[in-house]
Parts: sequence; C-alpha cells; structure tokens
Amino acid sequence: MLFSPSLSPTPNQGVGMDVYENEQAYFFQDWSAKNIQDPDLLALLGEPGVVLTAHQAFFTKEAVNKITSTTIENLEAFKMGKHRLEHPNNCIPKDD
Repeated sequence: MLFSPSLSPTPNQGVGMDVYENEQAYFFQDWSAKNIQDPDLLALLGEPGVVLTAHQAFFTKEAVNKITSTTIENLEAFKMGKHRLEHPNNCIPKDD
C-alpha cells in the first residue's frame, strides 16, 4: 500500500484515492449488512482525512475514447497481417 494509515493527515491535510489494491472484493457490491475483513481498508475508511472511491478513471469519456480507438487500430493492424513483433501495440520484450 502506498498510503499508510500511520501517516495520518493533519487537520489541514487529506488524501483522495480512487484505486485500492484489493478493490474487486469490496467495491461495486453492497456491504451494508456485512463486515469488512481487510484491516488496511478498515484503517483507511476510519481516517477522517481520507476519501476513498472505487476506481472510476476507466469511465471517463477520454479513457473510453482511447480504449475504443486503440482497439480499432489493433484490429485493423491484425487484419493487415501485422502480428507479434510487427504489431504496433505488441507487448513482446525486444531483444537487445
């Protein structure tokens, strides 16, 4: 965890986070009648200077437009026969 609850913000400080390492287990679900078992998450939620939201950056207009355009570019490159190293967005490490 990058932010440690032991580094609690002072009254004039705070921290806002939209990504939590184990968020899949807790966000986008109703936890109103359940107990959270994650001690780090409980510590963060108990800090008055911490605002923690589910990871939302994916849902911005810019992010969705970029994801869409990259997907179309990948499909067009694949259709043109650009595979593996020839593909512009490959994730294959280059041999040095």
